[in-house]
Amino acid sequence: MFNYLKWQKTCNTLFFIFTALFLFTCLVIFPFKILYNTCYYSMELTQTFFGYYFFNALLIVLYLLDLFWLSLIIGMVYKFLIHGKFLSAVALDARFFGYADPRSARPHVPLLLVTFHFSQFEL
Repeated sequence: MFNYLKWQKTCNTLFFIFTALFLFTCLVIFPFKILYNTCYYSMELTQTFFGYYFFNALLIVLYLLDLFWLSLIIGMVYKFLIHGKFLSAVALDARFFGYADPRSARPHVPLLLVTFHFSQFEL
């Protein structure tokens, strides 16, 4: 929202706060509180069953996704520290898909999905 108001310093500050909170929750709270309690402490309270393994497998997948997202966020912070500003999403997409000029980048969402999504809300 602050990006549309052109308050870039506020956007940067909020992003650094988000990065610090995500870093803390991803590296401290989730593995040492949640995963520990569901994987080890719950074994002392109840016997195992299929739901226990399924639930813990999903939590471990979520933790791996958190680590992946954390690597992307840290990469953005590193690029901010090097360049002094965040790159726009269009420029990041253009670089990811190999376009030299961000204006020549095609939207990566097919038009069919967008029209299908909005066609649900017609009267």
